[in-house]
Amino acid sequence: MIKRSSVTSVTNGQQAIVDAAKRIIISKGFESLTIHAIATEMGVTDGALYRHFKSKHEIISLLIDDIERSLLMVIDKPAHFPGDPVAKLKNIFFAHLSYAEKRKGMTLIIINESFMIRDAKIKKKMLKVMSRYQETIIAVIKEGIKLNIINKDVDAVAAGIAFFGMIQAAVTFWVLSDFSYHLKNRTLDGMFSQYARGLCSK
Repeated sequence: MIKRSSVTSVTNGQQAIVDAAKRIIISKGFESLTIHAIATEMGVTDGALYRHFKSKHEIISLLIDDIERSLLMVIDKPAHFPGDPVAKLKNIFFAHLSYAEKRKGMTLIIINESFMIRDAKIKKKMLKVMSRYQETIIAVIKEGIKLNIINKDVDAVAAGIAFFGMIQAAVTFWVLSDFSYHLKNRTLDGMFSQYARGLCSK
């Protein structure tokens, strides 16, 4: 159903840099992410990082790789679990929200920032991650159509985009509220139920 990630594994040193970058983004914002800030966070010299990375964009590229590994893993399990495709979508929905809550909306921040970066490689890499995510959701929706659980007139691609849009909207409001509530609440359960009714209405 989902294409397995082609991202290569990272070294311990690279993972330490990714973790330091995430801590800076969460505590100080993306605009504070610099080579110097990461070096300070890690207790090393700027030169020690420059030996591994030529620019901040290369570190952002690592952050996108981290998103690809972790997010696709989170949605892969419920997508392949036996059962009703609509139930699979609901499990993916809440698994993604739990992922976002644990990471303080990190994926949303990186996606939004990638729009602003004038680097075609960064944009292409983020598009690849989002496309792989969408492939998984679309495959589950098509499975539901095939089983006559989801309305055969549903546009699987459009429904897949709407699914991702629900999550992005939910996380955006949560981040803007300064994380003042838990993402997994009744309101969001109602949001998914409304989406599911649209898929299954005859």
